[in-house]
Amino acid sequence: MEYSGNFVVENNQFRLITSDENFNEPTELIPVKWGQRRYIITADMVDDFCYDISQKWEPRDMVVGGPFYLRENDWEKPAEWLPVLLNGFPLCSVSSLFSQ
Repeated sequence: MEYSGNFVVENNQFRLITSDENFNEPTELIPVKWGQRRYIITADMVDDFCYDISQKWEPRDMVVGGPFYLRENDWEKPAEWLPVLLNGFPLCSVSSLFSQ
């Protein structure tokens, strides 16, 4: 299905704007860099993403494996250091990653 609309970038997020009443996908999306990997995470899933990292469920090593959008073939690339936002600030707090 194809929808039309626009997006704006603000506060390190993409916000999708559409007047299509049938559009029921998340509209707040966060681009994340993690080493050589690139993710798009819905804003309401950031805590889940950080939790999955703390449980070592992410980074995944195959295309299927999580509710987060991962750039094609990035599952084959290393996820080094910590995931960061576009501005370079950490996505997850270090304490939340190692306190589990």
